[in-house]
Amino acid sequence: MMNYKTHITKIILLSCALLLSACSSYKLEVQQGNLITQKSISKLQKGMTKRQVQSLLGTPLMQDNFNSNRWDYVFYQNKQDENNNKPQNITLIFQNDQLLNVSN
Repeated sequence: MMNYKTHITKIILLSCALLLSACSSYKLEVQQGNLITQKSISKLQKGMTKRQVQSLLGTPLMQDNFNSNRWDYVFYQNKQDENNNKPQNITLIFQNDQLLNVSN
């Protein structure tokens, strides 16, 4: 009888340990926006059309409703093993459908 209770107690404790281990916190890697690399930024040239820029960098994450000549690209990646998860920004200014200025 005592042996039976010991086995039941061990099974219950083991089950509880397994259930609690499943509750570990896992941080999912999150990537938002367009990945803008230094290589793609170096390919930008003043005088490029909006279509050429969009072909190179993709659709901008934000377009100013009041100023259609400003495009903002934002990239954010949340990695679980890094503490430095700052967003990367690049702002493009167009004039007459041609790239005028690039700033980040």
